[in-house]
Amino acid sequence: MSVFAPTLLAPFRGRTVTTVAKCQLDVEFSGGTFVNDRCVRDGNLVSGRTWHDNPYFMREFMKMLA
Repeated sequence: MSVFAPTLLAPFRGRTVTTVAKCQLDVEFSGGTFVNDRCVRDGNLVSGRTWHDNPYFMREFMKMLA
């Protein structure tokens, strides 16, 4: 997920997410809270940093679907 363009819409306002470190300011400027973790779930939003974190991301995503 790229956070550069969507920051104009403030999709992360009030949400806690993780992403690559270079996008931390994008998340914060759009009203979100950045956490440097492998995977973060905030309600129905699951976020991960990179493809290296896919096992953690997918595990949490599958829990959300159950």
